[in-house]
Amino acid sequence: MKFLIASLMFVNVLFAQTLSVGDSYPVFAVTDQFGDTGRVAYRDELVIMTFEKGVSADLNTYLKAKKSDYLPTNKVKYIADISGMPTFVTNMFALPKMKKYKYNIYLIHEEEEGEPFVRKDDMVTVFKLKNYKIESIDYMTPKEVIDLIDR
Repeated sequence: MKFLIASLMFVNVLFAQTLSVGDSYPVFAVTDQFGDTGRVAYRDELVIMTFEKGVSADLNTYLKAKKSDYLPTNKVKYIADISGMPTFVTNMFALPKMKKYKYNIYLIHEEEEGEPFVRKDDMVTVFKLKNYKIESIDYMTPKEVIDLIDR
């Protein structure tokens, strides 16, 4: 039953318009690099999203220096859109590398899943949330994201 509900919510995300301030953040299940399912929780205040390899690599450089509980302690979910990556590359190279990280990265595998999310080239998209409502959408460098979390 839970899977059915999550699937229906995900279908809503697929057909949604681009998200804006004031919208409810979509509730849908995604898997992390270990294959575990997760979703943005009521308590999460920031969702950081990457859409490009270079931006993800830069953000991961900063996150590797943090403690393993850094993201959950700061009420942050990290989602990476890897839909443009060929499946072979994902399975042979990207996932094994990501499994070495001590934090979870939730992954968007299908292009349609990432469509409602706003993005800007060479930037991390940062959704500030309160009770699932989007309070702001910002575009930041990976360093600015870490500075924001550390405040």
